[in-house]
Amino acid sequence: MMRLLIRAVRDEISSISKANVKIKRFFLKANRHIAGATNYGIDKARGEYVGLFDHDDVLHPDALFFSNCGEDK
Repeated sequence: MMRLLIRAVRDEISSISKANVKIKRFFLKANRHIAGATNYGIDKARGEYVGLFDHDDVLHPDALFFSNCGEDK
């Protein structure tokens, strides 16, 4: 049952990343726990900003817009 769930989650992540080129997906072969996975993701990041989210985080649709409103000033 767990393998089926993991496969479904990986398939969904792959589908989302194919639909949006800004989203990069990486699947680690071993569990590196939260700190290791976070460091791996930051190391792979190539953009100017990095957003980190847990499974239970919710981001308002306009949050990134409002967080950058005064950036050019």
